[in-house]
Amino acid sequence: LVKVCKIAEGGSVSKHNSTAPQHLQIQLGDYVAAINGCIDKEAITKALEEATSVEMVIRPCVQTMVQVHNKGQALGIDLKYTEAQPEITIKSFKPGSPALNKLQPFDRIFAVDSVEQAKAMVDQMKRAQDLQSMSFKVRRAKPFPSSGPVDISSLTRIAKDDRGLLPQPINPISATALVQIYVRGQPFGGSDKSSSGHRYDTIPIANGMINAGMSCQLIHYVKEEHDTFLEVCRQFKAIVVRCNPGQIKADGGDQVKFDGAMRE
Repeated sequence: LVKVCKIAEGGSVSKHNSTAPQHLQIQLGDYVAAINGCIDKEAITKALEEATSVEMVIRPCVQTMVQVHNKGQALGIDLKYTEAQPEITIKSFKPGSPALNKLQPFDRIFAVDSVEQAKAMVDQMKRAQDLQSMSFKVRRAKPFPSSGPVDISSLTRIAKDDRGLLPQPINPISATALVQIYVRGQPFGGSDKSSSGHRYDTIPIANGMINAGMSCQLIHYVKEEHDTFLEVCRQFKAIVVRCNPGQIKADGGDQVKFDGAMRE
């Protein structure tokens, strides 16, 4: 994800915002998840610098308070920051971290127990073994309808939206996922996709499962995230694979490797 830090007056984004409805405007702090089908940071940055026309997937930013009951345990969080910055970005979590499933990768921490500024926040986090509980003020990408109940925040969000998807059951009888593949370089991610990045039949299938009392989260397979994708999939009770023949290879992936992983 690439964070929007500045919007130049008179630039393309500023012009877009001047005519777009509020919910479609790009705001400071929002995340750019994809541009023209590109999802890695370097490709997104290059597209922003060179492309004359772009199609962007934006994850709006929200602010929230998170309480971590670490009970004297070290936090086990890998961070990205410079001492002069007002925010710390979470990169990943060590196994057994008490912050896992409370904080999320890409969360931007701007206060720890009311302490602000990166260096001071890091110093406070190092005191975790002397504390039973710690509070974090964070900015993170706004959740979307298929973001739970299973935590899929470690996967790249490809779809623009989940329009038409029913709310997930509060207490599902089973947690399921519907897997798709977005072919970068093909219009809309493939001929079977709508402009949202989902297959045409994805929402109806998922809604059928939700109406039956199951949760159904919509995820995309990204070859660069193969191992992480498998770890997430193991948390579901069932997986529905909706990837057209040849599309994984067309996106640069290995169909045999994917098929073998899905049979595990």
